[in-house]
Amino acid sequence: MELSHEIDLAEFLFGEIVEIAGRTGRIGGVTEDAEDWARLKVQHANGDWSQVVLDIESTIEMRRVSFDMDGEFVGLDYMPNEEMWQAQYQYFFSNFGNVKLMNNIHDAAMLFRKILRFRNG
Repeated sequence: MELSHEIDLAEFLFGEIVEIAGRTGRIGGVTEDAEDWARLKVQHANGDWSQVVLDIESTIEMRRVSFDMDGEFVGLDYMPNEEMWQAQYQYFFSNFGNVKLMNNIHDAAMLFRKILRFRNG
């Protein structure tokens, strides 16, 4: 249940997630109660699939998202820094009452249930 925002990002970019398949596991001692890797195939409501690969076992501090689209590669390292965190908190709290807030609690809860359904088989 770590790094679930990458799954959230796949839904934001490619549309509602309808199914999650794949494998997860724990091979290290990074956490006591969570998986430290996941390789997921995610189906979206439009029929497209995306792949989400998560690894918190690595000692390299980075958060990276990459896209391979028709032979073109686009990558972004979005390891949060203090300025990014402050901007995110400010945005969240200034829009707390906005029901159209991206990733509102209702949407987050629906995706969380899908993740739990996958995790629990």
